[in-house]
Amino acid sequence: MADQSSSESEDQASYPCHDPAHQHLDGREEEIHALIHQGMAAMESERLGQADAAFAQALTLARGPRLPQWEAQALFGQGAVLDHAGKYTEAIPLFEQARTLFAEGGRVRMEVNVSIFLANMLSKTGSPARALSVIQHARQQAETGLATGELPREEYHHGRFGLCHELGRAYRGIGQREQAEAAYQEALSLEPLYASTRQRSALYQDILLLYQESGDLDAALSFGELVMKSLDAADAEDQVILVELWFQLGIVCLCAYQYQESIHYSQQAYDVFQQLRRERASSELSSADQAFIGRTFVNLGSAYGGLADSLSTYARVLAYWRCGKALLDQAGAQDVVVPQDNIEGLRRVCTEQIGAGAYAQLWQASEPQNLRLLAGLAPQEEGWGPLLTSMLSQPMPTSTRTSDYPTATKPSRKKRRSTCRKPEGVDEDQREGQ
Repeated sequence: MADQSSSESEDQASYPCHDPAHQHLDGREEEIHALIHQGMAAMESERLGQADAAFAQALTLARGPRLPQWEAQALFGQGAVLDHAGKYTEAIPLFEQARTLFAEGGRVRMEVNVSIFLANMLSKTGSPARALSVIQHARQQAETGLATGELPREEYHHGRFGLCHELGRAYRGIGQREQAEAAYQEALSLEPLYASTRQRSALYQDILLLYQESGDLDAALSFGELVMKSLDAADAEDQVILVELWFQLGIVCLCAYQYQESIHYSQQAYDVFQQLRRERASSELSSADQAFIGRTFVNLGSAYGGLADSLSTYARVLAYWRCGKALLDQAGAQDVVVPQDNIEGLRRVCTEQIGAGAYAQLWQASEPQNLRLLAGLAPQEEGWGPLLTSMLSQPMPTSTRTSDYPTATKPSRKKRRSTCRKPEGVDEDQREGQ
């Protein structure tokens, strides 16, 4: 491609293409192909603006001479960018268009792949019944493709993993737990060979959510413990999974009133998250980082709240919620309403049970800790400064007092305004193919 920058060349080289059909492209198709790879590489490094620009340019080039399969690939890419950005509703029509074009061109593998994304968006936006229909049709297409030889066996099994996962999610959405659990178990049976790190993590999260939403917290904890035993804490890919697993287990323990354990899991999630950020040599917080740390702060505040029995410990609770709210606000996350509601609930309780001046006293008492947390978020000269270390090194309250304490944040499956998601990224890989 003419005037291609060195960074673009690196992006293209960093996302290798193994499709033999793409080895001898010429002219416009080669230019589109290069742009698709640039977009995919940019997405891998969370440069969503660059990714969207590359896919948009590819789409324009594909529509000129009517190259429908390349148009489908560009639409697929744009939809995946919106998925990364949490703009699920906006992604749906792009995935629908891409699926139609791939189906018309007889590209079974890509039709199945984009169907997985489409079903994922539909489940996340409150349309699990539609998602179920999409998945059932895609499964039929995959079976037919395998039988006719249009879909290689390895590709069939890779698609089957994603289809089983989304089938479980759709069943969960319509309240059919047994069917959801069976679909998830089928996905688990395929997971070691056919799932990426992100896909594995997303599956584990959904299984935990299934148990949590059905009130079976013991099953959730047991499953989480089994997954932890199967992972290697020294392995970089497993660390990514552990961050999200510990985060979610912190929420499960909070729901089970196991506050000490909730703090323990949230601390572990943060420690490894911080380590991974250091290894990425990133000094500034992305919106995804802000959202994840914000949710961790909110959850820690709620866990400490379950143990609080003095002004100082309630001040710590408020400090975490205040800082969590600020971070979620900056990330544009819709679940910022959780710390907002928590703070308002604490204000109301203080006023009703103690008096009008009680909340003002608590706010003042929380200020030093809140400032310390916020200061820890600033880039440090020698790397990333500790966020929670100084706070969590303080003696933990030992009270077993329980109350109707506000909820924790969750790894939201609903639409958010954030520009990125937390480290899990998209639930399925975007895979290029003609």
